[in-house]
Order: sequence, then structure tokens, then C-alpha cells
Amino acid sequence: MIDTICADKYADWNIIDFEKAVVSNKYPNSYDEQSVRAAIESSLLKLDAEKPRKRYLEQGKHYAYELFLYLPEQFRFDEQPYKLFWAYMAREFSNNELPIEKKQFRERYIAVLKQFNMRLYSNRTLYVKRFSVKTRYGEQMELEERDIRNAFSTLEGRNQAYTRKYECIGETAYLDRAVEKLGEFTQRIYPDYQIRKDLNVHELCFAIDSACTELARNDILLLWGVFTGKPITLAACGSKRGVSPSCIRQRQEMVVRNTGHGSRRIIMEPKSDDE
Repeated sequence: MIDTICADKYADWNIIDFEKAVVSNKYPNSYDEQSVRAAIESSLLKLDAEKPRKRYLEQGKHYAYELFLYLPEQFRFDEQPYKLFWAYMAREFSNNELPIEKKQFRERYIAVLKQFNMRLYSNRTLYVKRFSVKTRYGEQMELEERDIRNAFSTLEGRNQAYTRKYECIGETAYLDRAVEKLGEFTQRIYPDYQIRKDLNVHELCFAIDSACTELARNDILLLWGVFTGKPITLAACGSKRGVSPSCIRQRQEMVVRNTGHGSRRIIMEPKSDDE
């Protein structure tokens, strides 16, 4: 959509140059991010009416662009090539309804990698012109294949999340215990971060479902009282779920660890200087 509209509006339009300008914050052409936003505003409103974005727990059709709303962790310090790759991959999947069948998802992801001579199970550092941005010293930034593999793993988990069902969702959600437990992990492992102050139940459940099993998810949401509004003890949760308190404790530790590491970009934000 952006490419079609802007190609008619700007004589020097090039979507590759535009994407590289966005991630590097350099706009040498006759258009910048704000002018492009203005040019496509009416089309975005139309698209929003046709395919409205739904929050994770809301019923109705969900589309694959929802998988790409949070950039995963990556190994290289500079994220610019990774962001370009992420945007390209997002366009390849965005119109698909969720969930995408697991084999189909994998095959399409690998097919995109092959276009650029990249491999999923390799650890090379590659210069890929389509995703490369020059540093201020004139050097070309590169991509790590382990980042590409981590992106696949993250997307696969997020796609899997949309196969999950929730038996009972109340009108309101209780997040205090979840924020407390995840906050303790964050303070210990990522001291420069904190749990997002605006974290909501949709993001919490999406983060957990993207990184944990459905069984563990059900146990811990009950333990934390997310939908009941009443946190319970390990013993009470174990009794309701037919397992020992120590089993619930282990699952809680697993959920906190996996969600804290695997879904960090969804649930955490950097601390401000005065915190």
C-alpha cells in the first residue's frame, strides 16, 4: 500500500531507501516519515475498517502483522539491519489469518531466507545489501544468522499462541501478582528495565502464551488470580490442578523465566533516569 501510493506521489520514491532512512533517521529525499504518514492516512483508515486490529484475547479474525508488533532480542549491538529484515518479513506474512499452520509458516520463512542466501541453522555474519545500512564511518552493517534464527523462534512461539483457548475470561483482570512476580525477575536479571506501567491483560497473556506451555499457563493464571481476581496459595492451586505445591512452584518459576526472557520486549520497558 505504501509503495503504491507514494510511487504516484513522489518522483524519487524508493521504498528500500525510505525504510533505510527510517531506521537510520536520515531523510535525503523529498519525503520523510511524517509526509509519508500524511499521504497514506486515508488508506490506513480504510484498512483499519476492513481489518481492525484486535487485542490478543478479543474474538474475531487476527492477522499475522500482530506477530511483528514487538521486535525480538538480537545479538548484534546495532539493530538497523535487523529492523529492515523484520519489516521485510512482516510484509511477507501480514495478510495471513492467524494461526498459520506450523509447517506452512516454517516453509515460507525459509523461502524468504533463500532469496538472500541466508540459512536458518547457521551462524554466519552476512552482508545483505537489501538490509544493510552504512555506519557514520562508511562501513556496511551486517546481519547475524543467529538473530534470524532467534526471530524465527520468537515468531513461531507467537503464532502458536493464537491456537490457545481461554475457557473463562472475566470482565476485569487482576494483574498485581503477575506484575509482582515478573517484576522480581526483572529486577534480578534486567536491572535497567521494569515491567511496563501500562501492561494489560492482553499483553500479559500474549507474552506468556508465546513462551510457555498451555498447561503451565493455566496453572499460573489461576495461581496469580488473573481472571478470578483472587490469588491463591501454591497448595490451593496444586489441589485444584491435581498436582503438588512443588510442581506449581516449579511451573511458576518456568513461566516467569521463559516469559521474562522470551517476551521481554512485550512486558518490559527501560527505566527512566529518575527511577
